[in-house]
Amino acid sequence: DGYWGNKYGLQTGVKYIDALGIDNLDLQLEWNHLRPYVYTHNDSIANYSNYNQPLAHPLGANLNEGIGIVRFQPFFPLTLQLRITVANQGRDTSNSNWGSNIFIPSVISTIETVYGNEVGQGVSTNLFLNEFSVSYMIRHNMFIDLKYLYRRTRSDVTAFSSMDNIFQIGIRINAVNKEYQF
Repeated sequence: DGYWGNKYGLQTGVKYIDALGIDNLDLQLEWNHLRPYVYTHNDSIANYSNYNQPLAHPLGANLNEGIGIVRFQPFFPLTLQLRITVANQGRDTSNSNWGSNIFIPSVISTIETVYGNEVGQGVSTNLFLNEFSVSYMIRHNMFIDLKYLYRRTRSDVTAFSSMDNIFQIGIRINAVNKEYQF
C-alpha cells in the first residue's frame, strides 16, 4: 500500500575471492534499497545523522543502488581496482518532501502523500560513479596511488545534474587508502 511510515532498507551482496581460479582477482557486488523517509524523524534533530551528515547512507533515502568492484593484484606490489556505482534516487526540492532528505521533518503535514509511496518518487536523479585506482607499494607500508574518478548525475531538475572528472596522485605512508564514494 506504500504507507509512508513503512521505513526500511534492504542490502545484499556477494564477494568472490580468487575469482575464476585466478589468484588475487576479487569480485564484489552489492545492492541497496532504501524506502522513502527512512532515517527521518518528526524532529529533524532526532533523525539518523551526526554532525549534519547521514549515518546510514551518504545519499540519504529513497533510492536503489548497485555497486560492482573488481580488485586485482597481478604481482605483489601492484594493485588495480575498478569500482562502479549506479544509483537511482527520487530527490526532494525546496518545496517538496518525497523522502530523500533525512533532515526534513517527516510528519503527515510535511510529506507529499500518506499512501502510494514507492522508491524513486520525486525528482528522478541518476548517479553514475566510476573509480579506477592503481596502487604500488614502493616500500613496506609506503604506496604511490593514482586514481581517476568520473561522477555524473543526471536529473529532471538541472540544478541536481553535474559531471566531474577527478585525477589524484599521492604518496601514502602506513595509512588506509581513502575512498571517495560520493
